[in-house]
Amino acid sequence: MSTTFAITTLIELAVAILLVYGFMHEEKVIAFEQAIKRIVIGNIRRAIRIRNHKKAVARGEHLRVYSSNNRATHTNSTVA
Repeated sequence: MSTTFAITTLIELAVAILLVYGFMHEEKVIAFEQAIKRIVIGNIRRAIRIRNHKKAVARGEHLRVYSSNNRATHTNSTVA
C-alpha cells in the first residue's frame, strides 16, 4: 500500500464522515456557514474602507469636513 493511496483513502473517509455529520446536524452547519459569511463580508468591507481612507489621505481629503450644505471646509485653517 503506497503512501499516496493511504492519504487519498483517509481524505475520502473524512469527506464521507463530514457529509454524514452535515446531514445529521444541518442547523449547526447552516449557523456555521452564516457566521463565516458575516466574518468574510465584514473583512471585505473593512478592507474597502481602509483602501478608500488611504486614497483620501493621499489626496488630502481627510482634512476636509462637510457641513450640512455639503460644502467642504478645511479644518486646519488658521483664518477665522
